[in-house]
Amino acid sequence: MRDALRTRWGIALAGLALSACVATANTRNQTALTQVDRDLAACRASPSRCPTLALAHGGADVTPRDVASGIRISELGCELRDGESCLLASGFHQVQQNNASGLRMAERGCAIDHAASCAEVSALVFPEGPLHNERRAFDASLRGCQLGSALGCSNHAVALRQFRGPFDPARREVARFLRQGCNESNQHGCVLLARSMERGEDGIERDANRAFELFREACTRSSPTGCYEYGQLALRADGDRPADVPAAMRALGAACDDNEAQACVMLAGIFERVEHPETPRRVAALYGRACELENPGACLVMAVLVLRGQGVAQDVERALPMLDRACTAGAGSACSELARFYTELSRPDARAIVRYGDRACELGVEGGCVLAMRARFRHPTAGGRADALETARTVCSGPRRAQCPMVVNTVVYEGIASGNELVARDVLPMLDEACAGGQQRSCVSASSLRLAGLYGIAADPARAVSDLVRVCQSESETHSLACDLSASLTRSGVGTERDLVRALARARRGCEGGHESSCGAAAFMLARAEGADANLAEASRLQQRECEDRPFCARSLDDPRGVAAVCRAAQSVAIGGSVEAETRGDDLFRASCGAMARSPEQVFRLEVRRRDTLRIEAQRLSERYDPVIYVRRTCADERSEVACNDDPLPGLNERSRVERVFEPGTYFIVVDGFGATSAGRFRLNVTSVASSNSGAAGGVSGGVSGGVSGAGPRV
Repeated sequence: MRDALRTRWGIALAGLALSACVATANTRNQTALTQVDRDLAACRASPSRCPTLALAHGGADVTPRDVASGIRISELGCELRDGESCLLASGFHQVQQNNASGLRMAERGCAIDHAASCAEVSALVFPEGPLHNERRAFDASLRGCQLGSALGCSNHAVALRQFRGPFDPARREVARFLRQGCNESNQHGCVLLARSMERGEDGIERDANRAFELFREACTRSSPTGCYEYGQLALRADGDRPADVPAAMRALGAACDDNEAQACVMLAGIFERVEHPETPRRVAALYGRACELENPGACLVMAVLVLRGQGVAQDVERALPMLDRACTAGAGSACSELARFYTELSRPDARAIVRYGDRACELGVEGGCVLAMRARFRHPTAGGRADALETARTVCSGPRRAQCPMVVNTVVYEGIASGNELVARDVLPMLDEACAGGQQRSCVSASSLRLAGLYGIAADPARAVSDLVRVCQSESETHSLACDLSASLTRSGVGTERDLVRALARARRGCEGGHESSCGAAAFMLARAEGADANLAEASRLQQRECEDRPFCARSLDDPRGVAAVCRAAQSVAIGGSVEAETRGDDLFRASCGAMARSPEQVFRLEVRRRDTLRIEAQRLSERYDPVIYVRRTCADERSEVACNDDPLPGLNERSRVERVFEPGTYFIVVDGFGATSAGRFRLNVTSVASSNSGAAGGVSGGVSGGVSGAGPRV
């Protein structure tokens, strides 16, 4: 901001270095001294010549440079009331990192009504400047504008916006000062005006096309900020204006070359999407340039590239201290990257993983939470299960409860992988505590465990649905997921009365919140007049939202003959058996979970000869396949569903499991996919986990339905 507010003198003062000045001063000869004396005399005789004489000694294009002499001559001119000399002296002092003296000289110029000097004062004392003083910034920018400085006007518009409250009448003047600040000599003022115009802020009517043109004009007049803004807009289409990626890349490149760090970062992001042998090198060069311009995010990315040797020579010894410093300074992604590095070593350093992973978790990077919790389970030196549970308890009950669901998910997942499934029973109270503390994602995770009825947790669909409906009605970020889950349950009458009107309303709310599978569920119901009159046009639009940009999207068919044929051809699977198969084609079956499971399915017949507790699990073999499993007593009757499971917890998509007591009889196991966009290969396992006289195993009390008749709540 400060650089943007600074006056652009007609010379490149930023190129001057203090060391060069000192060296020059120490080595100048008698001839040079005589020339300085002559120029000082000429300056006294004609003060208007002082700036030219000063530049002859301290200008960026002078060899050897003598900034000290430039200061002497320009300060003399300032004493003689030449405003340009005051401004030049201010610039020379800033080159020597003496901002206080620079401010003193600019204030002298402002005191003699030199407009550009007043604008320079405001730049130096703005909050983003080196000498923060709100009152002086406000007064100096206003004075500069009144004296005719466009930069002063644009600076004053910023001052009004920053220093006055939103209801202060003076805020109404922002638009006037923004317009006064935009002219050929102050392209930054035009950029500020264009930003307000693009957003329709500060009392300026929104005009995206005019803003686009202002940004482009500023770029053509060598404004790096203008090029950056123009490049951003040119990347995307807007109304009748198509995207122009080549123009965007040229503009961002120009801004990057002119020291606009964020333009370098954005250009690197564009190159990252280009498959080319030179891509890694170009990306590394751009992030390196942005890092040189002191962009902390770019420095972090550059450290990662150096650590991995991507586009630049690998140098672990150089990268690790860089990441450690960034982690210590509060860059959570740096901590997470370090945790990942120590995880991927041939001999992982468990203590380092936990140290950096916990720090990343504290800073809100959930990937760090996962790595630290995983290390605790997998490496005895990192604390084990007891330490993992204690850490999860601390996270879920304290100020970091936003990370509670991710930490708990990892505990459950690692517990299952290590044969400690009952650990889920230990973390449910933690989720409940975080939920009571207002962490809505924890409410959804707790509901998922109660719906699944697995891992020693008694199924409680009524409480689960009640909590999900409450979250769905909230304004939390998780509300759309809760709406998605509760819509399917309400449509099927699981844990609540069957209510198609409410089910459709919840699906629509989930869709409005951005949950695509909810859009598909609402489309399915509208096409079949479930909960409202049939509306094929809206159904088609909603279905498109779910299927857009997806490689696969199933058609949901109402085909009783097709269902009957699939049921007749159902493959038998025995208790203790395992089958590998694939889902593909159209959708014929629906379920109470998995966003109604409107993807292709495979049906299996299971004969249960005696009362037994069975575990039926579908594990994906295809990447990105999210399996859903449900069990029916009557193959073609959706209402005969006795159990359904998508994920035991949100995000654990690799497998779905049903575990309950089965009475003797014939059952149909359906392996399906989440929503309408999930299909692939899977392995189905059916296992007896208890004999018929042992009752419910592992705390599962007769399954969720309380029997196999389909009466009562079902999951």
